[in-house]
Amino acid sequence: MDPSEVGRPIGPAELERLRLAGLSDSFDPWLSRFARDAWRCGGEVRVVADAAGPVRALYLFHPFEGEASVFTREAALAESLRRLRPGTALYSDFRLGAPSVEFIVYAGPTGSVPGRHRFRHPVRLASAGDRSGVAAVLRQVDGSVDEGWIATASAGSEDCLVVDGSGELAGVGWASRTGGHGRLHSLAVRPAYRRAGIGTDLFFARCAWLRTNGARWLVTEIATANAASRAIAEAGALRPVGHLYRSSPEPPGRP
Repeated sequence: MDPSEVGRPIGPAELERLRLAGLSDSFDPWLSRFARDAWRCGGEVRVVADAAGPVRALYLFHPFEGEASVFTREAALAESLRRLRPGTALYSDFRLGAPSVEFIVYAGPTGSVPGRHRFRHPVRLASAGDRSGVAAVLRQVDGSVDEGWIATASAGSEDCLVVDGSGELAGVGWASRTGGHGRLHSLAVRPAYRRAGIGTDLFFARCAWLRTNGARWLVTEIATANAASRAIAEAGALRPVGHLYRSSPEPPGRP
């Protein structure tokens, strides 16, 4: 493998000098933020760039999740970076060699999201005392959670909204903001509380929260198989703008 195609590790100081643009239709405004998120969770950031030229690819590795992401316009670069860690799943804009899970990227202006949603459940901003409860919900739904990521999230730019259940949190959802851009992610509702409108309430509450805090544009990625969440996003006037793929890990040692 050509070392120039694997990329080189960079640190926060160099990130400030790089121009990360034109690598993703949906996530360009988030690339610097994603890189800092990787570092604060003990991960690695790499770039592929020509000498004195623009960045051609950004690669992020999260050790706790055992997953990576690559942002590039070049499928061959995405494939080279996927092979950097054969046992690691990779998120990218491309269907790569291994079987993939497909996500639809939804986006739209916050001003288009209907503001008169009738809430069935009170939604509130999570407090520091909810940290273990938020982790418990994510752990039950997703199987594991990086509690260090939760503990180091910056209030105001990375907020969690929650719905209370009976002696526990019933559902949680995260709302991120960078500049005028907002992102919805990490929605989780405990199985015992599903089909009660909690996911819908968390969607509209997070949209309102981001709009109130200056976000003018929203983006969220939803698994193609998750018809319920897709329907909620479309009811909120978000529209499909692209796709994202999770390529499964290749067995270690495979050429």
